[in-house]
Amino acid sequence: MTTDVSFTPEGKRYEHDTYAPAPTITKLLFTKQDLDDLKNIQPFVLTTEELPKYNVTYVGRQMVDEIHTYVFEVAPKKN
Repeated sequence: MTTDVSFTPEGKRYEHDTYAPAPTITKLLFTKQDLDDLKNIQPFVLTTEELPKYNVTYVGRQMVDEIHTYVFEVAPKKN
C-alpha cells in the first residue's frame, strides 16, 4: 500500500491512500500494537521553514537496497 502523508501547520496528520494492491499474503498475524506502530510512527520531516532550527552536515553517500542515497547528520541548534 502506498499512502501520502501530510501535516497541517498545527501538526495534524492527514493520510491519503494512493495505491492499494489486492492482498497476496495468505497467512500473516498482526497485533493491534503492530498495526498502531506501522501507522503512527512519525517520520522526521525537515521543511524549509524548520531548517534554520537545525545543524545539517553532509556525511556521504550510501546504498539502501538498490537506491543511491545521501546521508546527513541532523541535530537541533543549541540556543
